[in-house]
Amino acid sequence: MSYGQHPDPNTPPPYGAPLQGPGSQPPGYGGQGQYDQAGYAQQPSYGQPPPYGQPGQYGYGGTQWNGTMPRPGSVTSGSVLAIIGGVIAVLIGGLFLIVAGIEDADEVLAQAGFPSSWFVTIGAVVVAVGLVVLVLGILALRGQWWAAIALAVVGALYILLAIWSMIQGQSGVLVGMIWIALSVGLLMSRTSRAWFQAQR
Repeated sequence: MSYGQHPDPNTPPPYGAPLQGPGSQPPGYGGQGQYDQAGYAQQPSYGQPPPYGQPGQYGYGGTQWNGTMPRPGSVTSGSVLAIIGGVIAVLIGGLFLIVAGIEDADEVLAQAGFPSSWFVTIGAVVVAVGLVVLVLGILALRGQWWAAIALAVVGALYILLAIWSMIQGQSGVLVGMIWIALSVGLLMSRTSRAWFQAQR
């Protein structure tokens, strides 16, 4: 630009030159630059990082959860297995009670070495345990961590009794052992524990 000519308003000033006029801002990153009193551009300030721990929570194994995260498949599968197991137990226990209440079956059961009173006791216990497992499975499905722990305790007791029964020669309890081990294993997995922790 020669002396006496008016500057072109569309031509940016040379590097390091002050801005022409107070309050004007050169085109830059987002138009968010800061300028000193002389009009020179300063280092633009970028957004501050979010506070530590926001927006999610970190559970077991560094898995990030928040209140809106969906229920993991391990919790759903483990709870459904427990619910189905509880329903089956109630049905089996109810069948024992029905058989014990049949008058013509008393003599047959007595000849087989199984008195009707034995069927009533076993049926009542199985129905009660089945109802407990059913309720705990529903509560675990709804995010109750203590219900998952209770299911693990009940499952451990059943496995101990099943092992004793297998020693006595009753191999039919093996299916129940596998069923319960799968249910408890899914509910106690790392992903399940992280989700339960986030529900508290």
